[in-house]
Amino acid sequence: MDSLYDRLKKESVRIGISDLGMVPVSDSDSFLDYLQWLKSGRQAGMVYLERNLEARKNPFGVFPAAKTLIIGLLSIQDLAEKTDLSPYQEKALSGKRKGRIIPYGVLPDYHSVLRSKLNELYSFLRKDFPDISGRVVVDTAPIPEKEWAYRAGLGRPGRNSLLIHPALGSTFFIGILLVSLEYEAFRKEEETLPPVQKDPCSNCDLCKRACPVGAIGSDRKLDARRCLNYWTIENKKDPLPGFVQKNLGNRLFGCDECIRICPYNRAYKEKWDFLGLDLDLLEEMSGKEFQERFGSLPLVRPGLDQLRNISRIIGDFRR
Repeated sequence: MDSLYDRLKKESVRIGISDLGMVPVSDSDSFLDYLQWLKSGRQAGMVYLERNLEARKNPFGVFPAAKTLIIGLLSIQDLAEKTDLSPYQEKALSGKRKGRIIPYGVLPDYHSVLRSKLNELYSFLRKDFPDISGRVVVDTAPIPEKEWAYRAGLGRPGRNSLLIHPALGSTFFIGILLVSLEYEAFRKEEETLPPVQKDPCSNCDLCKRACPVGAIGSDRKLDARRCLNYWTIENKKDPLPGFVQKNLGNRLFGCDECIRICPYNRAYKEKWDFLGLDLDLLEEMSGKEFQERFGSLPLVRPGLDQLRNISRIIGDFRR
């Protein structure tokens, strides 16, 4: 007879979760390391990363009844399965003044998609255990998702700080279902925690060398103060510093050079080598038109004004 974990895994495939793992609740191993990262200032202007620090020590701080963490991955390929990206591809933008955007910007919001799938998984679990409680988090709580995914056997941190999954590379999103059911209820007695994976990067430093602004440290930590993803996505009001403008190229929304060059992400590069947006269209749009067209997409995260500022820095760059 299948274990509860096996049944849950099969259900996750049916729901459309790209991979699934689980781990019993315990203290975070990365908390002190995280505090040092904050102390160094490498979080840049993302002050929300400095909040609720006590909750990061243990999942109890996020959900006091938690006994097991069920980690679900959603690959960017699965997220894009039913999305028409042709308006953003090179053929549609031929001869136009364009700015490069990363796929994340014009795909469905992974927060809502993955949250819905994990809630469906929670409902499946409650059919057998109606008295359990749970909480789904997808970048909505102070919990170190990459650490728990690693401990659940779903990958290992790469040189650019992203988790590398043996089949999905680093092109996926992480969500967590915290439940009050003991970990032992999911697995047969002879089953154990997943083994620690080998270092996926070894001596490879392609991502570090590909970063236009040197944002990847020798300690495999990202310095958001230098990262183009930070400056073109997370930063909503500050002017782009000189070194960013100098290395911006035609990047309007995001960079992802460290992802594109990674040998584990070949399929990502082949499918989405270039996505872009007509910069003149961006200049001509009203705020209302911008929201009507892109309001449900992550592309709106920096805001229209900031995107226009970046567009003007790009100038008349043509790929």
